Amino acid sequence: MPRLYALLSFPADADPADITEQYLASPELHSDMEGFDTTTIIEVTATQLTPAPGSPLL
Repeated sequence: MPRLYALLSFPADADPADITEQYLASPELHSDMEGFDTTTIIEVTATQLTPAPGSPLL
């Protein structure tokens, strides 16, 4: 099954659910998805990633 991943970053005090909702509704995403058959999307899953020790993101 084909999968599409999007990596989003946001401030530490932001609500990940709000950021995800804004991204899914954004014109930028819709532009990026041009040409994809979006009717075949059956699930959207959000996973919060935690930087590993020593990561420059910490």
